[in-house]
Amino acid sequence: MTDGQILQSYKGQANVERGFRFLKDGDLRLTPVFLKSPGRIEALSFVMCLSLMVYAILENQLREALAEKNETIHIQDSGPADYKDNAKPTLKKVFVLFEHLGTNSVTMPGGEELMIRNSLPPEVSKVLTFLGPNYQKAFDRRL
Repeated sequence: MTDGQILQSYKGQANVERGFRFLKDGDLRLTPVFLKSPGRIEALSFVMCLSLMVYAILENQLREALAEKNETIHIQDSGPADYKDNAKPTLKKVFVLFEHLGTNSVTMPGGEELMIRNSLPPEVSKVLTFLGPNYQKAFDRRL
């Protein structure tokens, strides 16, 4: 490797470390996992790396789509009352927008049960629009 390539690889470590910090912090809300078998430890490490890759791709896809249209997402910044327009939101903060989405079950006369998805808040719809039709389809109100 050239000196420049070595320097670039070294500087790129910060991005990787930042990603793994996301997987290790307590905000992910995972229950502790205790593994003894080396094969299972390797498998879990692989799944964690794959999850980090998907997370990074999705975050990058959203940021590029926002930049392309010169748009922002109105998102919580540092506290409950602190909302700002953000052109480069972290996916962690975007996930907060999706936390309280849900469905309601309605039992019709005759016993038929209907599932009705709650309407999407405007910022959630905006995120899904920028991510594309496959993501919009996943959150379609018809179940």
